[in-house]
Amino acid sequence: MNEVSREDGAVSPVHGVGFGAELRRRREAAGLSQPALGRLASYDRTLISKVETGAELPSAAFAEAVDRALEAGGALAALAPLPEPDDLTALVAADEGTVAWLRDALYGLRKVEHLAPPEPLMAVLRGHLHTIRTARRTASDAIRRDLVGLAAEYAGTLSGLAQEANDVTGAVAWRERSVEWALQAGAGYREFVINASTCRSSLAWWRGDAGDALDAARAVRYADGPVPSILLAGGAHYEARALALAGDEPGCMARLEESARLAEQAETEGTPGFATAPNIVWSSTDLDALAAVCLTDLGHGARAAEIMRRGLRASARLASGRGQHVSLYRLARAHEVAGQYEEAAEAGMAAVGPAARSGSRRTVSDLCGLRSRLVAAAGTLPAVRAFNDRLHAAG
Repeated sequence: MNEVSREDGAVSPVHGVGFGAELRRRREAAGLSQPALGRLASYDRTLISKVETGAELPSAAFAEAVDRALEAGGALAALAPLPEPDDLTALVAADEGTVAWLRDALYGLRKVEHLAPPEPLMAVLRGHLHTIRTARRTASDAIRRDLVGLAAEYAGTLSGLAQEANDVTGAVAWRERSVEWALQAGAGYREFVINASTCRSSLAWWRGDAGDALDAARAVRYADGPVPSILLAGGAHYEARALALAGDEPGCMARLEESARLAEQAETEGTPGFATAPNIVWSSTDLDALAAVCLTDLGHGARAAEIMRRGLRASARLASGRGQHVSLYRLARAHEVAGQYEEAAEAGMAAVGPAARSGSRRTVSDLCGLRSRLVAAAGTLPAVRAFNDRLHAAG
């Protein structure tokens, strides 16, 4: 396989992951352990560990010291949070009204996230996470638990936006932080944690790691206690994706059938509380269309293209917003696998505008890879030349 962002595992520059994650990335890239960096920066390794995991915020002096030690040229220090006035806690009410406002802000952003590039949205979400952290200082136990759960939802959304920014490191870091906070929030976030397994599977599939993708997806099936059908459907779907990536066609098809059955069953059940927010629950129509991804990986491009076209006609979710350019790329990829290069170029060209408008570097990267392969395979076709020109014009 020869796709761009998923298979090559390239790590783009981190955007908005936060000081701790960027510190860890730069330290590991420099081949330094935490104790070794501590010796260079004259700080204890325990503090470095706490900052990297987000358990403690860095001071300006610490940020400057590790920036110098890692020869970051000020880029790392610039990510450190601004110092807070001593009386900041009085500015944020730790009550139910603050929790409701922050939740409404998150869900409102999810509804319009396809209208803007991911980085500005991530900056807004990080600002709200800072508000959550501040409010927790004076919150009662009940409000603090609500704030921690809400932080988990914010981190989950940040992981998805990092994927759109083609930032593997950031997507993984935010997903792990999301699960950590959800576990701290308690039993009310059990189903959120279960659903996070499908997100982890998606990230592993994106990196081309079939083994990790399969293990994460299967965690949904083996969760303790009852699991809503919609979450089981998602787990089965991502198992199918992992099996397709591994070339196991019989296993993949069996899991796709199970996913479709569970999705139909879920339509008669209540929806998990956390999933009432936008961009969480997939319908049976959506899952059917997404089966095309599996078929493409298995080499059945023509069949995958037919299913993807049907999904684009039937599902507003796949034909609008951020789903539109992703779906069009998947349609183009299916045509490419089928050797239908003209159709692949036309679908790819249709994806360029929506991808550019949304600022999705992930899809743009995928489209650049598609363009290169089509030019190599059928560069004389007018549609391929037009696609090449359109992508160049979009920058």
